[in-house]
This record gives sequence, C-alpha cells and structure tokens, in this order.
Amino acid sequence: MYLQEGRAPAPALMGQDPLRAPGAYGSQPPAGEREHGVAGYWSLIKHRKFLVCVFAVIGAVVAFAVLVLQHPVYQAFATIEIEGINEGFMNMGAADPEATGSLSATPTNINTQIHIIQSASVRGPAIDRLRREMTPSIPPSNGMLAPLRAKLRRGPEDPMQAMRDGLNMAAVSLKAKVVLNTRIISISADSTVPEVASNFVNAITAEYVAQNSQQRAISSQRTSQWLETQIEETRAKLEQSSAKLQSFMRDSGLTYAGHDDESLASTKLRQLQGDISGMQGERIRLQAIYEQIKSSPPDNLPMVIQDPVFRDEETKLNDLKQQLAQLSQTLTPAHYKVQRVQQQINDLTAALEKEKQSVLERSRTDYQEALRREQLLMKSYQSAAGAVSAQADKAAQYQTLKREVDLYQQTLNTMLAQANQTAVVSAVPANNVRVIDPAAVPSLPYKPNGVMYEIYGAIGGILVGIGVALLIEGVARWRRSVTFGSPGYSSRLLNVPELGVIPSLGVQRRLEGTPGRRRWFPLPSRGEKESGQLVMSTEQPSLVAESFRLTLTSILLMSRRGMHPKVIVVTSPGPGEGKTTVVTNMAIATAESGRRVLVIDADLRRPRIHTMFGLENNDGFADAISKSRSNGGSKPGPTVAESNVPGVFVMSAGSVEGRKLSQIFHAAEIPALLNKLMGQFDVVFIDTPPMLQFSDARLMARYADGVILVVRSGVTDRESAVAAREQLAQDHIEVLGTVLNDWDAKGAEAKNFNSYYKAYLQYQKSADASQ
Repeated sequence: MYLQEGRAPAPALMGQDPLRAPGAYGSQPPAGEREHGVAGYWSLIKHRKFLVCVFAVIGAVVAFAVLVLQHPVYQAFATIEIEGINEGFMNMGAADPEATGSLSATPTNINTQIHIIQSASVRGPAIDRLRREMTPSIPPSNGMLAPLRAKLRRGPEDPMQAMRDGLNMAAVSLKAKVVLNTRIISISADSTVPEVASNFVNAITAEYVAQNSQQRAISSQRTSQWLETQIEETRAKLEQSSAKLQSFMRDSGLTYAGHDDESLASTKLRQLQGDISGMQGERIRLQAIYEQIKSSPPDNLPMVIQDPVFRDEETKLNDLKQQLAQLSQTLTPAHYKVQRVQQQINDLTAALEKEKQSVLERSRTDYQEALRREQLLMKSYQSAAGAVSAQADKAAQYQTLKREVDLYQQTLNTMLAQANQTAVVSAVPANNVRVIDPAAVPSLPYKPNGVMYEIYGAIGGILVGIGVALLIEGVARWRRSVTFGSPGYSSRLLNVPELGVIPSLGVQRRLEGTPGRRRWFPLPSRGEKESGQLVMSTEQPSLVAESFRLTLTSILLMSRRGMHPKVIVVTSPGPGEGKTTVVTNMAIATAESGRRVLVIDADLRRPRIHTMFGLENNDGFADAISKSRSNGGSKPGPTVAESNVPGVFVMSAGSVEGRKLSQIFHAAEIPALLNKLMGQFDVVFIDTPPMLQFSDARLMARYADGVILVVRSGVTDRESAVAAREQLAQDHIEVLGTVLNDWDAKGAEAKNFNSYYKAYLQYQKSADASQ
C-alpha cells in the first residue's frame, strides 16, 4: 500500500552515506555538535526549562524557610570625628614622643584609630559595662513573618539569654569605617535586640574617647618621669667627666692658653710656622732681585732696581749721547764742545757703574740676612716641633676628655629644656575625638531582606538547575560518544548503509498528542505486551510505521544494484536492542506491498515471535529440522502458521526440549528447508539471537542473502557493533545494512523532524477526511 501510493522518502542505497543523501534525517549534524557557546547553552536551557523552573521554585522555598528561621537583625550607627591638633604649639611634636601618632588626622592615623576601635581592648570594657548596666529585654516581634516565627519557636524567649545573644552578635559584627574624603569614622553594630545594638555602639564610642584621653595623660606622665631620670643620670656623668679632665691636666703638666683647648707649645709651633712661611717668601724675593741685578746689563738696570734717581741719570746719559751724535755731524772730535759732551758722558757712566755696584752689594747683603734669619727660624721650629710631638698623646687624651664633658653638658641642657616643655604640654588638655552623632535605637530590622532572599534563592535554584541540566547533558553526550546516538553514525563507523531510523514511541506520542490508536486487525489478548510492539498494525498515519516503510524501501530498492535479497537474517550485537520488534514490523510493512512474507523465529533460547502475533509455539523451526532428520532427509511437513495480519506467516521456534541447539543449527537439512520456503514466499525474515553471545546468527546467515544489523540508540556501544561487523566480514557474509532503533530526536533534529511530520500528519488527516 505504501509503495503504491508513492509517498516514500528517498531510500538510503548501498554504499551511499545517509548523511549526504538528500532529505535524509541524518543530513544535519547530530544534536549538540552544531550549537556552541551561548547559543548552545541557551538551547539546552530551553530544552530543560521545566527542570530549571523546578529548581528555581525549590530554591525560593528553601530561601523562604531560611528567612522564617532567622531572627530579625537591627543595626545601630554612631559617627565620630578625628580632629587634628597643632603640634607646633609649645613644640608638642618634640615634647610628646607619641604626638605624631595620636594627634594628627592623616589617613594612616585614621586607619590606625579604626583598628583600635575594633580591638578587644575597647570591646572588652564596653561589653562588661553593658552586662552590668543593661536591663534584659525580649526582642520585639513585628513584621509579616512574626506569627510564623513565633509558632516555630519551641519555648518562651529568655530575656537574659536574648540579651547575651544580642550582645555577642553586636561584639562580633562591630565595624568601623572612614567616610570617604573626611576625618569622620562611622561605627556600627548588629544585634537581634535594638536596644543592645544602640547601647553597644555608644559604649564603644565612650570607651574609645576615654581611653584616648587616658592614653595621652599616661604618655605625658611617663615622658616626664623618664626625662627626670635621664637628667639626674646625665648630671652625674657630667660631674664625673669634669673631675677626670681636671685631674688629667694636673698630672700631665699641660698648659692651655685661653679657651682654644690648645697648649702653649702648640701655639708657639703654629706661630713659628707662620714666621717661617713669611721669611721664606721674603728670602726668595730678595734672592730673585739679587740674581737679576747681578746678571742684568747696565742698560736694563733701571728696570731691575726700579729706582727713580737711577732712571733720571739714565735719561740724562741718553740725552748726552744724542747731543754728542748731533755735534759729531758738524764738528770734529777735537772741538771743545764735542770733548765737553764726551767728558760729561764718561763721568755719568762712571757714576752709574758705581751706583750699580753699590746696589748689587746692598741686594747681596739683604739676601744673606734673609737667608740667615730663615735658618734661625727653622732651628726654632724644629725644636718646638719636637716638644709638641712629645705632648701629642697627652693632647689627644685631653681632647677626648674635653669632648666628653662638652657632650654631657649639651645633653643636660637639652633635657632640661625638654622637661620644661613636657610639663607645660601635660597641663594642656588635648582630646582630638569628637562625637558627632550618638547611636539611636533602630525601629526596624535591616535584615533578613525577604525580597533579596527570594531573589537569591530563585537565582541559586536556577543555577543549580542549569548545573543539573549540564550534568545530564554531559552524561547524555558521553553516552552518545560511546553508543549509537544519532542517524548516520552507523554508516560512518561500520561502512555499511543505514537502511532506516526507527523513532522512539515516545516521540510519536508527543507529536500525535494521543496515547495510541485502534489497531487495523484484532489481536488475541494473549501476549498483549508483545503485540503492542507491532506498530505497523495500528491505524495510519504513524511516525514509527512510516519509518519501517522507509526501511523496507531501502531494502527493496537494492534490486537497482543487482541485489535481490529474499532470505534475510535479522540480528543485533547484544540483547535488548529490539531486533524482534524490527523483524516483525518489517514483515508487516512487506506484506502491505502485496508480498507473501514468512517470519522464522530462530531465537530458540528466547522465542517471542509467536507471542507477538498471538500464536502458539507448536510445530516450529526446531520441529521441522528434527522431523526432516528423522525422515531421512525427506521434505519436512508444514510448520507454518498464518497470522491475523494478511500476507504475514509465522514459523515459531518450536520445541527444543531434549535437543541440542548446536545440532539444530549445524543440521544439513536447513538449506532444503529454506529452499522450499523460498518457493512458497516472496520474502523470508529470520529472527536470530544476539550474535556476540551466540553463534546461531552466524550459522543461519550462511544460508541467507544478507544480514540486517539492528543497533539501538543510546544502548549499543561502538565496540560491540564493530566486533559484530568484523565477525560477519570474516565469515564473508553480506551485510545489507543497519537499522537504528528507538531513536529519540533531540535539539534541532527534533525540531526539523517534528515540523515535517506534523505537516505530513495534517495532510494525511485532510486526505482521510476528504475520502
């Protein structure tokens, strides 16, 4: 019927990859391999939206339960200001060693004060004070959840215990923080009792202010006491050093002039050094003049001695020489005028020579006198230097003692001045903490916040739901990675055609919106569970039935490739993979095309074919083989029963009691039996046991035209399928292809598949209504 109507999709042919066949379901990548990143996660969340919503509701319920079980918490605030004090007043920075750390309002100091406020030294006295002074009270009951909280409490609230609990919470939750860009510190504390929260914050503030003032007073007192002790010790050391210095001066015989801390010998030596330096300079000057005069010609003598009279005479001599030159041009040397001028020149030259000798003698005398004095000073210096060298060790020791006395004297003067300043600073009141706003009793609790609890609970539940969905998806992907999960996988793995894909019955029920439809043919009540798997016997249209028809089309169209399979063995790698369901429904689909079909139940260990068609397991396959052997190989008697489905005949497994199964499948009568049945039926399907557990399928496949390997989505693992394929290849048995059974479409595959089938379903309904 299906073939005559011509509505079959394109088949998966031998050697053709179904993933690349036009219109095949496997033409899209498997679910989870196409969508990645945010789109993939969003698709997963939409697919598991019910699970995520359930966890969101659970999270909100858990948050509400936690909200009810918690006590209301109140928070109290107080603010204080850390003021700066002028440290230059009376030189406080130098008088108080702790002034820089306690009086300044720098960010570092404010952070230090915050840690002091939160320290146990401040909290402890404040807690003790509140325990002595506070009156116990029961926390107020207000708010919408107060009645529910009251019902959940087991007994009446103890005021004393409530106060203790509230005080402990306040001590633990104490916080102090600086207000940004200010000198203000905010102090807060939480408690289940509002009065405890406010009183604790005020007690902390008061304790901190008191300790700050007390610490200033104690610091000043300690400083004064320390200075007094140091002054006495320094004064005693000064007296000892002075006495030691005087004693040393008496014993050493050193004499010092003035306050220069220098001995007389050292003073004399220093004076001699100055005299020698001056005398050496004078001697060098006179020696230079003497040498210059002695070596200079008469013409250069005036420039040497720098004498004005001598220069005048030299000028007169030059004038006379010029006058003589003029007279010699007009007069003879014997002329009286020439002789007179010449005589004046001679007299003046003689006088100049005499004066030069006199100057030279005076210069030599001055030089010798300076040299003699220098030598005398050098002798005196050497004598004084020897005396100073003999007193050098004593002078160094004297200088050490003198510096010690000066150091103690300077230290004593500084300490006396510091003590006076400390006394003044101690008398000045200095408290740099000012309370701005004391803590008031809070009227309303600030937590728990019901809205936020519910939001956080729902968000947490959603996150947990998403995590569980991801875990489920991860497990599913892992199972798909080791099992057959999507169409087309078997053809890639086993290198055989995928004849068809049989969807899960759950997919059909979701699409059709009905639990099931009436059957075409009435079946007996016996074996109702097995007969329910004959989906081909239900009313058209049916998603699963169409899938079986598609698989049959793939088998029948093998004739185009020269293959005409009539005897087909159907098996699976392992148990529970649906081979019996596939073979029975394939038989019904074949019968719809007008062919006579025989189904042989060769699964002698677990026969089920007869129950699925509502027949008795009498005189079946095993009986036929036994009768043929007992008759000496003659033709077996009739062992075929007609089912209630037109065109479908069944050969049950028969009785195997007292017979060895190995003898049955190795019997030589099997070929004759199959040849006879091939003459009576168009197609013979043989249901065999799982081939990896038993050899029955391999033995029966020797006499068949081919084998169909049934794999179940999410159940059959890759190793088992590959092992089954290798065994068939080793036996040189033709594998017609595989059938993917119980496939549950996911993701985009399901969307495409479902939209197509729903359109086809609507079309079929319209066609049936028009008829």
